[in-house]
Amino acid sequence: MKISTEAHKLLKEKLPNGSASRIKERLERKNLQFSIGYIYKVIDPDYPEYNPDIIAEAIAIIDSIDSAVREQEAKIFKICQV
Repeated sequence: MKISTEAHKLLKEKLPNGSASRIKERLERKNLQFSIGYIYKVIDPDYPEYNPDIIAEAIAIIDSIDSAVREQEAKIFKICQV
């Protein structure tokens, strides 16, 4: 199974700098060991490797960031309505 180049680019764009370390930590909690270099290789759209565990953790990080942003936007919206 592969991920499309467009999806790979979007994944890389949405991940904040330093995400490889967070991905590594999350995978280690699941007893999965990957080097930082390999993680970068998997999320690099120019030289993509496919690893479903790393892709899943990257998506989970993006989802948590998006969720936090939506919560902050809702709080700001409530403040502005007062």
